[in-house]
Amino acid sequence: MKNLIGGKLVDFTPEEVVVAQSEQAERNAKSVAAHLSAYRYKVETGGIEINGIKIQTDPASRANILGARQLGISIKWKTPEGFVTLSPEQVSAVAVAVGTHIQKCFAVEAALSSQTFDTIEDLETAFNKAMEN
Repeated sequence: MKNLIGGKLVDFTPEEVVVAQSEQAERNAKSVAAHLSAYRYKVETGGIEINGIKIQTDPASRANILGARQLGISIKWKTPEGFVTLSPEQVSAVAVAVGTHIQKCFAVEAALSSQTFDTIEDLETAFNKAMEN
């Protein structure tokens, strides 16, 4: 096998080929593993839909919904489509749904972190499938 090094084609021994392939596989595995955390965060903060209402799940929105839950009053909540009025019961339900979503994201990341994926696409597909269950 030949490899381009310093602008010259260099012959590799079979042992060097195995080492190079192993090193490349390790680099790929680390890249896919690093992507798992980033993808979990993307899903975690990507929002959820509750009874047709899109709820943002970024850290600031999570803090706001928890604060609103503590007030125990009806509130105006801004969604991507505009404002909605949420009763105290709805605020509580939204807070529980958001918290459940966040925890599920971390549970899925934990479960997938011990698995091996060949590609980032395989990892994302597995993550999305796990989130559906």
